[in-house]
Order: sequence, then C-alpha cells, then structure tokens
Amino acid sequence: MKKIYKIFSITILSLLLAVAGVLTIPEKEVEASSNYLIDSNGTEYANLSAAISASTSTRTIRLTENYTLTESVTIPSYVTLLVPYKADNTFMENGTSEDKTAPSSWANGVAPFKTLTINSGVTLTVDGTLVVGGVQHSKSQTQQGKTSGDYGKIVNNGSIVINKECKIYGHVTG
Repeated sequence: MKKIYKIFSITILSLLLAVAGVLTIPEKEVEASSNYLIDSNGTEYANLSAAISASTSTRTIRLTENYTLTESVTIPSYVTLLVPYKADNTFMENGTSEDKTAPSSWANGVAPFKTLTINSGVTLTVDGTLVVGGVQHSKSQTQQGKTSGDYGKIVNNGSIVINKECKIYGHVTG
C-alpha cells in the first residue's frame, strides 16, 4: 500500500509542478506512422485530397498503400496520379529489364502491387494525368491484351472522367 501511495503522490506532484510551469514533462516519442497512403515528391499525406491541396507545381502523387477514394476528387492539370506496379515512379516496362519466365498477370490470378478503389457515387476527374503502371510484353511474349508481369490496378465502382491524359499499363475494372 505504501508503494502505491508513493507512486500516486509522485504522479500528482509531477502534474501540479507541470501545471505551475516548474517542471517540464518530456513528450513521449511516437514512432512515425508507416501507413500513409500518398507520397508526393518525398512528402507523405494521409489522403489524396491533402496531397492534391498541397500540390502547387508539377508533381507525381504515388500511392504507397492500397487506397479507397470515398469522396470526389479532381486531379489538377499539373499533377500525375500514379497507381504503381512497383516501389518507384516507373510507369511501365516492356519486359526487357524485368523478364518473367512464366507469364504472370491479373489474368493468371497474380495480385496487383497497389490498388486504387473508387467507391460508388464517387467521381475521379482527371484534368492532369492518371497512370496505372504495369509490365508489358515479357521478352518471350507478344502483345496479349493483359499485363506480362507486375501491375497496378483501379477498381472503379464510381466514375472516372478523363479531361486530359490517361495511361493504362496495368488493370482497370468497373
């Protein structure tokens, strides 16, 4: 009982001193969150709207996690939205540097690297550029109408309005 009373007394005294400005309680260090969804030129944002709002000049906004768009958004003319197929800003490869020994594609049940899902009733308006990345045409394959390797994906349950540019190397459904 003495030990509990002593801890309680020290805690109350520390709080009183902190309120009086005599004692400074250091802030607890918190690890940086790794679940940010958008990376824009090295800056992470929690959602697409925040990344777009912070964009004032030409830049690429890249999904770093799977992301569900729950509100309508417009991609400005100076922004490229990239749904990547690997962990960099590459849009597409033609298989010359990333040959797959066996065809791997969404058509064969291979999961996408990152997916952008657009909810029902939500519109993605593209006044800039939309890119869905992917590997196309493995060395040993010709054009087949599907990816030949890793890919990004859009699941469109809402609407996409393209006013400028759209490059699809990956997979889009809906």
